[in-house]
Amino acid sequence: MSQGTMLVDTYRSEGIRRVKLVFTDIDGVMRGKYISLDKFSGVAEGVSGFCDCVLGWDVNDQLYDNAEFTGWHTAFPDALYRIDLNTERRLKEEGDIPLFLAEFVSEDDRPHPICPRSRLQSVIAKANALGFQSHMAFEYEFFVFKETAQSAADKGYRNLIPLTPGNFGYSALRTFTLSDLFNELMDYCEDHDLPLESVHCETGPGVWEAAI
Repeated sequence: MSQGTMLVDTYRSEGIRRVKLVFTDIDGVMRGKYISLDKFSGVAEGVSGFCDCVLGWDVNDQLYDNAEFTGWHTAFPDALYRIDLNTERRLKEEGDIPLFLAEFVSEDDRPHPICPRSRLQSVIAKANALGFQSHMAFEYEFFVFKETAQSAADKGYRNLIPLTPGNFGYSALRTFTLSDLFNELMDYCEDHDLPLESVHCETGPGVWEAAI
């Protein structure tokens, strides 16, 4: 029995009705959609199509005016994609439905020429062929604001109110007063198989740092 068939059988036995697919666009933003379990069953071991506009626009869905691969001149056709079945994550806040990463592929099933995930895999494969091994770790510094998506948009993304004022790098007191939020973030990441090594306040109003 294939891996895809086993996954579908497991989901049906659990009452799972749909799956979430996500792709990496040309700027590294996660794009995606829900698909029915029947649709997933039909494409889990093969390929399907997804509009290649995500390879020709920016983070604000504005088309790049110098793109050659896709655009109005190509009519934004579907690009073939393949699901990486080894990337399954269960979304705890969505009834435990599965999430999978997908990657674009060429018509001959070779790596896609500009799919970020495919390009990264190609670079890693070349390094391995030369006897090198890649070891990567990520550290993110980011701002946390006391805003909603709507309030930030209403302000034109200017003069946003930070979660906390002042500079408090590595502040233990801030982690005490905001312990619910810190622990919620770490628990959420761990529940989705993205454990954080550490999280702390960084220098700057509302600035945090997380090490994956």
